[in-house]
Amino acid sequence: MIRKILVVIILTVLFIHSCRKKDEQLDVGRNTELRKIMKLLKAGADSEDFRSQKQALYLIYEMNAVELIPELITLLKDKSPVTRIYAMHALQELGTKEVIPEIINLLNDDNDWVRKEAVETLGALQVKES
Repeated sequence: MIRKILVVIILTVLFIHSCRKKDEQLDVGRNTELRKIMKLLKAGADSEDFRSQKQALYLIYEMNAVELIPELITLLKDKSPVTRIYAMHALQELGTKEVIPEIINLLNDDNDWVRKEAVETLGALQVKES
């Protein structure tokens, strides 16, 4: 009986250890992917290649990459209205309330489309809050 209990304990410990290793590998893989996405995003912002920016922002919210919220907030101040709009889309999908003050600032943006998107993003974030 004791022998069976010891076998179960050893197997449990080995299983837990293997799960931790897999989690660590997933974390490393995720961080690598997030770095690639940020490169793509920054390259798109620098070159105004909106397709690569849109793809990067799509990946951010598909991966639920809340770690990149500070970078997305920075993009809300980008010179390109398209970049600001894409950043709002990603933030809206991530559903983070901490960006509401930044989005409110965009209600005074020079670009009509950015202001319209700011209103829609604020509405969507308020709905997700309920």
